[in-house]
Amino acid sequence: MSCNLTEKFIRICVVIVAAVTVALVGFLLYVSVEEGGYYWTGTLFTKAASFAAACLFSAAVIAGAKNIYKDFSFPQWRRVSCESIKNTRVRAAKVFFIVLGYSAFLLIFIQILGILLGKTGTQAEIFEKIWTKLDSQHYLYVAENGYTAEGDYGKVVEIVFFPGYPLLIRGAAAFSGNYLLAATGLSVLFFAGAAAIIYLLTEELGGERAASNAVAVLCLLPGSFFFVAPMTESLFLFTTVGCVYLAKHKRWLGAALLGAYASFTRSAGVFVAVIFVYEVVKDFVSDTRITPKNRKKFAMRAVFRCFYVLLIFAGLGTYLIINKVLYGDWFKFLYYQRVQWSQQSSLFLNTPAYVTDRLIACFSGNGQVTTGWGLWLPELLAIMLTCGNLAVNGRKLRGDLSLYSLIYFVFSVGVSWLLSGVRYMLALFTQPIMIGQVLAKKNIFVKISVYIIMAVLNVIYIIMFLKRWQVW
Repeated sequence: MSCNLTEKFIRICVVIVAAVTVALVGFLLYVSVEEGGYYWTGTLFTKAASFAAACLFSAAVIAGAKNIYKDFSFPQWRRVSCESIKNTRVRAAKVFFIVLGYSAFLLIFIQILGILLGKTGTQAEIFEKIWTKLDSQHYLYVAENGYTAEGDYGKVVEIVFFPGYPLLIRGAAAFSGNYLLAATGLSVLFFAGAAAIIYLLTEELGGERAASNAVAVLCLLPGSFFFVAPMTESLFLFTTVGCVYLAKHKRWLGAALLGAYASFTRSAGVFVAVIFVYEVVKDFVSDTRITPKNRKKFAMRAVFRCFYVLLIFAGLGTYLIINKVLYGDWFKFLYYQRVQWSQQSSLFLNTPAYVTDRLIACFSGNGQVTTGWGLWLPELLAIMLTCGNLAVNGRKLRGDLSLYSLIYFVFSVGVSWLLSGVRYMLALFTQPIMIGQVLAKKNIFVKISVYIIMAVLNVIYIIMFLKRWQVW
């Protein structure tokens, strides 16, 4: 198969970057083990956790590099099919309404479970007790009162919670009259919308059967109840996967606007810019209309499209401006994250190590056992299984999705005091896409068994959440 000079250059770059990345992971592992990291004691178990994460991540990098190589070497590899577009959209619409119904069922189920576990009061009071805890109380406060740089310190630090979700809550509450109901309703709608887009994206990769399984996995993954909670998970999922889907279909402005709101919702939202630029470059390299005479014209068009990326960063930029105007510091939120929540950037290989350290401490009498079950064990499993999923099933993705997943994983896990690891890993939309494609090739017994296991674990995790076993 012949290829032009640009394709050859990209192939060489992919191989070099993959090799350098794997070498860098090995070096970081060495530094982590030798220097003891931030919080972990350097026991055999913590070193084993860090080493396992390094091996899995290296395998995931290699799988991602192969996908990028195929994207640019074989233009027809997993190209979007235009067959039965109308029927596909009808099926996606059905998915939207099915997930709406499932969300309603999940909220009712959690309400009943809360009553059985001893929560008392009217139905409205019980609903409020369940959902106005953890981060949701902060988002609801910001939605109702905004940010303040003076007064009660507990209110001043609310700046660490991005404004994208509270802004929508405030708008919806103007119609509903209730901030909690508005927030919950928004989460349900964004969850259903994200599920429909994941269906569309997965069908393009692996077919209708894979798409159906991907949606089922999304709904049943342990911790998926967070998608109906008044928190940012469903909004972030919707904006990121929506941005990716539109970019793949060359709807650049719409993709950039969704990407902007993703970065206005969470700082990790800026990473969809990687997919955006990737799609622009791939579209240019694989365009069969390009000839030596018009190459410059098409190159300028590609460069112009890349300017849309600035819109994606505009979301985060707006948030930084809010920090500057109110607090006099562009990055004041980072200060409060470090002081109030002990969170700052850290070596991502350190995280599974100190999580393992805390887990062992909880089960050896140096901490609360309930914290071990509710916080550290689920977090360790979420980190390791996500990394393992990318390593083993990463070949099910295209290059851009692999690249985004790796960057998102490193950024989200690389925190010095990670408490919401389960939620962060749930918001990585490529996870159900990979698992759905795997399950599509399994027999019905295997599928049902996997779904039952996920559902049972999800219920157990819900119980831990209701009993306040430090589920964040």
